[in-house]
Amino acid sequence: MIDQSAQTIERELLKNEPQQLQSVKVSVSGNFLPSTMPSDISQEKFNFIANFYPYAVMASAMTGLPVSFIMGQAAHESGWGKHAPGHNYFGMKWAPIDKENPNVTGSMLLRTLEYKTVDGKKVPYHTLAKFAKFNNEWGCVISYALYLHRKYPDIFTKDATSSLESFAEYLKKGGYATDPEYVHRIIASTREIQEYLKKMHLKDFNFGYQNPLVDINDATNYLSQLGYTVNVDGPSSVLYKLSNPSTTNTVTNTDPFIQTAQELITNTEKLCET
Repeated sequence: MIDQSAQTIERELLKNEPQQLQSVKVSVSGNFLPSTMPSDISQEKFNFIANFYPYAVMASAMTGLPVSFIMGQAAHESGWGKHAPGHNYFGMKWAPIDKENPNVTGSMLLRTLEYKTVDGKKVPYHTLAKFAKFNNEWGCVISYALYLHRKYPDIFTKDATSSLESFAEYLKKGGYATDPEYVHRIIASTREIQEYLKKMHLKDFNFGYQNPLVDINDATNYLSQLGYTVNVDGPSSVLYKLSNPSTTNTVTNTDPFIQTAQELITNTEKLCET
């Protein structure tokens, strides 16, 4: 079972410091070469998994979202990475709140397929809509994970994450997509991802409260064992809290600014005592 205290602190971080978490930067280099290449996977799908997996693992460590679900939805929305203009792998619409997100570089007007109800039936139609543009893959993945936390908090409950079906259903009920078959499509792509991950001996973290991954240090160490080099940069208070989910402290004692502040407080207390 996942550490509930760690999860509580992590959710408090998401609730109170979303802008700071958005400013965390993750860059990945290196190549993953599986010990055995699945015979039933195309080169295109393998490239997508090898490229997207480390970002999904890092986002899972920071938000608790299951790795396979992140990748399954991205695979469905982008056609396994073939259609991701502006690094938008999740078909995320642009919204005014994106002006506060440093990972969003602007918007783009794209043709999209939507569904509306006519005489009790879902009817497809094409329209133009504003979609978000991201600076890179990581900017897209972390923005997507935080968007789900902000708009669909119910999908992170134990009931919702107990199975793939319930997770996708909660997302659909929240209004993520108008496609009446969206749940089935997401389930199919995520199950395909899960099968490939198993065959490539890659871990699927945070699904159904199994294989919990709530520490970004564990995530980077695990990815380094696979051949990736991961660099994480961001506000010390956020990184410290993410790296130490069992504590409620928000800063490290090695932060020179904090040390200076602590010295001033200590010296002031001493003066007051004399």
